[in-house]
Amino acid sequence: QAIDKEEVFSHAAEKAVRSSFKDVVEENEWTVIDQPKVTIKDASKNKEIGLEYEVELIVLPDVELPDYKKIAKKIFEEKKPVVVEEKEVNDALKWLEESRATLASVEREARMGDVVEVDIRGSADGEALPKAMIRNDRFLLGKSHFIPGFDEKLVGHCAGDTITFSLTAPAEFWQKEFQNKSIDFTAKLKGVFERAIAPLDDAFAKTLGTQFQTIADVTKNITEGITFEKEEKEKERLRIKILKEIASHAKM
Repeated sequence: QAIDKEEVFSHAAEKAVRSSFKDVVEENEWTVIDQPKVTIKDASKNKEIGLEYEVELIVLPDVELPDYKKIAKKIFEEKKPVVVEEKEVNDALKWLEESRATLASVEREARMGDVVEVDIRGSADGEALPKAMIRNDRFLLGKSHFIPGFDEKLVGHCAGDTITFSLTAPAEFWQKEFQNKSIDFTAKLKGVFERAIAPLDDAFAKTLGTQFQTIADVTKNITEGITFEKEEKEKERLRIKILKEIASHAKM
């Protein structure tokens, strides 16, 4: 009286199905995809029949592969030699140099190449634009990626100044909601910072880690890194091409 017979039957059926279905899958060498849908058809009292159920399942089809080794060999013969350009190394060194620049607050007007801290408010047709409301934003004058002309409006102003101006975003501007729109800006200049960039010499190299003693060590490390990255990309390109070629010739 204390036991729910339906619940007992449900547990027993689940165990029975799981056990017998596993045998059927192994016997047929199926690879089952997704969870099978099981329907109990008959729980006969006849012990010889026992539990009868139906399973709806998705299985991987039998796949007849082409000569994939031959395909791979042919495509690997197309491997392009990896070349590291001097400009790539120089660009990486330049990025490294600029990333290590130090900032010093200055009491003068902002110039291109300075870092500024600004509160920005933007509106169009008298309505505030949420995505043009930014507090304590720091960026490099000349590389802000704001609407063209924005950085130039801050040049010549000092910390504490509030600058108001209007700009029209170009048709191809990266923020679609601003494209072709005239925006009224109020920018509160909160700080101007001059950047000091250390020269790319042996002293600079030593600040990057104990494994670097000279700038030549850094250059070699960067060259090796770019070479490795390009080699990996070339391997991936060939791998994808091989898989596509195999798939296009496979039968299932």
